[in-house]
Order: sequence, then C-alpha cells, then structure tokens
Amino acid sequence: EWPAMRDWLMRLTSAARRWREEYFSGGPGLGPSVPPPPAESAWCCEQQTPQAAKELCDCLEAIAIEGRQRLSQARTVHQASRHNPRHSPQQTAPWSPLGFQAQLPADLTA
Repeated sequence: EWPAMRDWLMRLTSAARRWREEYFSGGPGLGPSVPPPPAESAWCCEQQTPQAAKELCDCLEAIAIEGRQRLSQARTVHQASRHNPRHSPQQTAPWSPLGFQAQLPADLTA
C-alpha cells in the first residue's frame, strides 16, 4: 500500500511545484511567498518522510492562501468593471481557478 501512496505523494509534490512556478512567472517584483515543496526523491527515504510531509503541507497551504487572495482580487476587479465600465482595468487577473483544474490528472477531476 505504501508504494501506491508514495506515487500519489510524488505526483502531488510535482503538481505543487508547477503551481508554485506558475504563480511567480508573472513578472518582476513577484517574490515567492509560497515555500517550495519537498524534492520528489524525499518520499523514497523513510527518514525524510515526516519532513517531506510537513514541507508539502506548508506549500499547499500557502498555494491555497495565495489562490484565495488572487481570486478575491480578480472578483474585486470584475465587480469594479461592472459598476464603472468606462474605467475598466486594462489587465485581467493573472489567476484562473480553472487553470489549476486543467493541470490535475483526469482521475482526480472526475
């Protein structure tokens, strides 16, 4: 049972790494407020598993917080543009909740 769980944790770690990279590919001045996930290889060493689990949880929690903040900002921009269409912002919000879903494996989104 552990090999299957380890494979899933490695996949989740890889996805967290991609999400984190996407957050900070938006341009200069965007410092990484999301801690990095553990290396995928950390799941292969039993002694590293507790620390890897903590690092993955910290990373995913920070991704969720960052995502919630960006979603809130996007909603604010959208509401402002609906109330004042002449002064709608030129830029759209850099984050889309569907962007994350598109990256998930099909068996997780079904």
